[in-house]
Amino acid sequence: MSGADMLGRALVAEVEEASLGQILHSARLQHDPAPQRFGIPPLDRLLNLFAQPVQEHASSSFSPPKPPVVEITSLGTGAGKTHLLYLIAAIAVLPRIYSGKASAVVVIDTEGNFLVSRLADIMRQRIKSARKDMVAKGKDEEEEEEEEEEEDEVLAAALAHVHILRPDTHAALLAALAALPAYLFDPCAHCSSPRPLHSILLDSASAFFWPLRAAEDGARALDPASSSSSSATAAAAYAALVRQLRALQKTLECAVVATSASLPSSGPQAQARALRPLLPHTWTGFPTLRLAMAREGVQGRCAVWVDEWGGETWRSVVREGVRAEGGWGVVIEEGKMMGGRV
Repeated sequence: MSGADMLGRALVAEVEEASLGQILHSARLQHDPAPQRFGIPPLDRLLNLFAQPVQEHASSSFSPPKPPVVEITSLGTGAGKTHLLYLIAAIAVLPRIYSGKASAVVVIDTEGNFLVSRLADIMRQRIKSARKDMVAKGKDEEEEEEEEEEEDEVLAAALAHVHILRPDTHAALLAALAALPAYLFDPCAHCSSPRPLHSILLDSASAFFWPLRAAEDGARALDPASSSSSSATAAAAYAALVRQLRALQKTLECAVVATSASLPSSGPQAQARALRPLLPHTWTGFPTLRLAMAREGVQGRCAVWVDEWGGETWRSVVREGVRAEGGWGVVIEEGKMMGGRV
């Protein structure tokens, strides 16, 4: 065999095969090694941290990273969960010039807590804040009036890409989710067709839990011999919800952010930073990241941290990253995130 043949064989042996998707993903990581899906630095850092072990230990058959699922939970109402959704929605739909994502969002409001007026207030605050960060030039009164008019136009245009659904039962929730692709892909139904769907915001995932449990208990009382694996159980209902949301993520390539209620942890392993999930096991394995929230003593400020329930199963790199990140605060009056440990 000639030297040229041997060299050729050696070069061929060094060639690695890759799919187009894998090549594009690698190129994307070179330009944006730490994706900023939400535009909220501490949240994006944590998502990258929790997704990292999965990507590092992926098999040789490439599959693109799955869109994230974030659960925001608390021990009771009034902890600020919906306000964090306002911030996520505001960043998602605002133009990029105002540090937004120029996308669309779908809000599933199961408890009637999501107020468009409150969302508009936070969006207006972010527009003003972004303008302050821009290079300022001298303005006369006429220019300031024109800016106010433009601000209203930007706000109205962005709000048109917030789609709100209000199902009143778990069955209606599943039906609304099933109908979502047909609605979003219909260019005559809305003006968001040219935009990507940033996220589905579910407020709240636990809204129908107790009615489902009551129906389950009632069915068991009528027929004690009925199997606990019946499709009428709360666990089965949440399994159906997870399947529906996963199918939408696959079709629409969007994030899912859901709020929920939790219970205080108990027993010898009880921790202040760990909340016991209220929802069944068919849901608890769904989120990529589980955040907890609570009101702070300072008016208008909420604390946010990684819920450490089940943290004993985390990889060491995740535990160290969570410890290093600590917690942070959200100022709900102004729609701002504040760094710092809590």
